[in-house]
Amino acid sequence: MSRRVVVTGLGAISPVGNDVPTMWKNLVDGVCGIETITEFDTSELKVHIAGTVKDFEPEKYIEKREVRKLDLYTQYAIAAAQQAVDDSGILGKIDENRFGVYIGAGIGGLHTF
Repeated sequence: MSRRVVVTGLGAISPVGNDVPTMWKNLVDGVCGIETITEFDTSELKVHIAGTVKDFEPEKYIEKREVRKLDLYTQYAIAAAQQAVDDSGILGKIDENRFGVYIGAGIGGLHTF
């Protein structure tokens, strides 16, 4: 059985931008998203730098009462997925049960652990 996949929209939450146009511009301009970790104490660790998402506003994508229930990586995924759906313009044009969003994550839920 052959299946076709079509990429119709893009979304991004990243250390160099919280939407695709900003991320792309910063990549082209050579902006580096790596900086000193400030979210937690790294004095006992060998690594003190990371690519950290900055200025993320989850309430733009998730109801405020739901935000505190979700791990940060889940908030990022929901935001990027919403951006991709909005970018596609697909809502109202096809059966909403016939499309999905692909999300890539190396590891997630560390705040929950």
